[in-house]
Amino acid sequence: MQNWKRIISLVVSLAIILAITPTASIAANTEATEPAYNYVDNTEIIPLTEDEINQYSQFQLALPSLVSDHESNIEQILSHCKLVSEPKGINSSTYVYNSDTLVNYLPHASEIAEIVKLGENLFISYKIDGGSEVILEYSETALVSQTIYDPAEDTIIFISEQENMKIKSFRNGIYYELPAETEQNMINYIQDNNFDDLKSIDGISVDIDKDGTVFVSPNKAGSYKELDYLSILKSDQPPYTNRLFDNGSVYCSTLGENLKYKITETRNSYIQKKLDCKSWAAGTAITLISLYISTPLTLIEKVLAALSVTIIIQGGVEVINEGAIIANNGVYTYTGKRDGYLYDPTKYNTYVYVFQSSSSNGEFNGGYLNGEFRFIDFLKPTSFSWTSEQIKADMIFSYNKDIQAYGYCFSFRP
Repeated sequence: MQNWKRIISLVVSLAIILAITPTASIAANTEATEPAYNYVDNTEIIPLTEDEINQYSQFQLALPSLVSDHESNIEQILSHCKLVSEPKGINSSTYVYNSDTLVNYLPHASEIAEIVKLGENLFISYKIDGGSEVILEYSETALVSQTIYDPAEDTIIFISEQENMKIKSFRNGIYYELPAETEQNMINYIQDNNFDDLKSIDGISVDIDKDGTVFVSPNKAGSYKELDYLSILKSDQPPYTNRLFDNGSVYCSTLGENLKYKITETRNSYIQKKLDCKSWAAGTAITLISLYISTPLTLIEKVLAALSVTIIIQGGVEVINEGAIIANNGVYTYTGKRDGYLYDPTKYNTYVYVFQSSSSNGEFNGGYLNGEFRFIDFLKPTSFSWTSEQIKADMIFSYNKDIQAYGYCFSFRP
C-alpha cells in the first residue's frame, strides 16, 4: 500500500513540475524556442535500508520508562520542561518550552534548539556533534517521526511508520535560474524600451507598473498554493525613479558664486534571477518543511497560514493538508543609477543635467525571517558607490570647464 502511495506522490510531483515549468513554443518560422528559465532538479529520494533505520533509531529520548500507566509520553517529557509561552491568536496552537535536563537524555546532543507542542504532538529539535539537526516528534503514545538533516551533505533522513527515506540535495537541489546571457538581453530590451521583444521571450511574465518600472518573473501555473513573491518584493523593496538623494549648494569658482545642486537616485527593472523552491504534496511532514526553509517549528503555523495551508494528523504525524510550492531562497536583480544636476544661471535659469553614473545591477535576496518570506537589499549596484561629495566634485569640475571654454553653459541641458 505504501509503495502505491509513493508512486502516486511521485506522479503528483511530476505533474506539478510539468505544470510550473514553461514549455517550449513554436515560433512563426517553426523553430522551437527554449524557455528563458532553466528548471533544475538534482534531488534524489532513496528508501532507507533496515541497517540505516537501525542506525538512526539512536536519535530518540532515552528517558527511563518513558510510558507509564499514569502518564502519556508528552506528560512525561514535559515534566522535565518549563512552559515559556502559550498560543498567541485564535488560530495558534503552539506551546513553547525549555529544559535544562532533557539534553542529558538525547544521545550526541550538543544543544536543544526548541521544544514545541504544536496541536496534538510534541517536537524536540536539537543539534548533535558535527552540526546535524534532529527533530523528534512524539504523540501521546509513541515516537511517531524522526527527521535528521546534515547541512554539510545537504541530506535529510525521515523515518515514520508510514515511510522512510533519504533525500539528497535537499535544500539546494531544486531551483529556477536565469542564464546570464538571457538576463543581459532582458536588461537591454528594458533600457531600449523594447517591450515587444521582451514579452516575446518564452516562459516569462512581464509586469509594467504605472511608473514604467518593469518586473520579470518565470511564467508559472499550477494547482499548488504559492506565495506571490513579486508582491512581497514590491512591498519590501519598492522601485523608485529620480528620488532625491541629496541637495544643497556648491561653490563655482568660475562664476564666483554658490550654485544649487541636487542628486537623484533610481532603482528599477526588477528581474527574477533565481528561485530555490520545492513542491510539497499534501501529507508532507511539517518537520521536512521546517528544515527546508530553516525556520523553527514555533513559526511553522505562521508560514503555512500565509499559504492558507493547515496542519492535520496523518498516520500519527503532523502534515500539511494540501499541496504547496515553498521557496527557501529567491534572488531578483535590479538596475540602479545616480544622477546629478546643477542650477545654471548663465543660460537656462534651471537645473541642468551634469552627472550620470553608468547603470549597474544590484541584488535583492529573499528568504524566511521570523516566519515571513522577506526581501533585503543584499548587493548594491556599483553606481551606488558614488557619494554625494564625489558627485558634487565631478559636477562642479565639469561645469567650471564648460563655463571657462564657452562663457556660458553650453554642454549641459535641463
